[in-house]
Amino acid sequence: MIVKRNIIRILCFGDSNTRGFVPLSGGKQRYEADQRWTGLLQSALGDNYEIIEEGLDARTTNLDDPRPGFVGKNGLTYFVPCLDSHKPLNLVILMLGTPDLKALFNRTSDEISAGLEELVKQVIETKVLIVSPPILEETTDFAKTMFAGATGKSQELGTKYQALSIKYNCGFVSGADCEVDPHEGVHLTLKGHQMMFEKIYAYIQNLKI
Repeated sequence: MIVKRNIIRILCFGDSNTRGFVPLSGGKQRYEADQRWTGLLQSALGDNYEIIEEGLDARTTNLDDPRPGFVGKNGLTYFVPCLDSHKPLNLVILMLGTPDLKALFNRTSDEISAGLEELVKQVIETKVLIVSPPILEETTDFAKTMFAGATGKSQELGTKYQALSIKYNCGFVSGADCEVDPHEGVHLTLKGHQMMFEKIYAYIQNLKI
């Protein structure tokens, strides 16, 4: 006889900081599964939970990236089929916004928040946790051109995203103080992944799903 368990399924939809991009690796290296915040969640929550990783380098909230080799980076375009692919879901975690800060897109924090709102609207019947990304440090050699002017905007995203969570009755966790590599300024360190895990784990522990 097959005994069915009530598995709680959590979709983690994000960019390179969800995928586990190793700083200064050019995207060629990825933290191991048990080092990423998603993997840490799976280990801590146990077999009654299924953590679904949907992290993609350079994924935006709702923008197409016009550069060669960056097809498919629009989060909104992929989000709806992604939800269908993984349903049923008990919780959707959204952590996007950092790639939107690229100078290429010239977006304000209000525009980035509006982009994330388009994704939130797709899952109003499912519990949603909005996570604001870590503060970006634009003065590093890696970020100073690609992310020129981004630090102040990334600092504003926490307030914008929290307001969005109130508007749509979503959960909110700030990742602002999660550690990014000081020599690179964009991607989480191993400690940063641990910090992000601890914040999200604490939220889930208090959530009735």
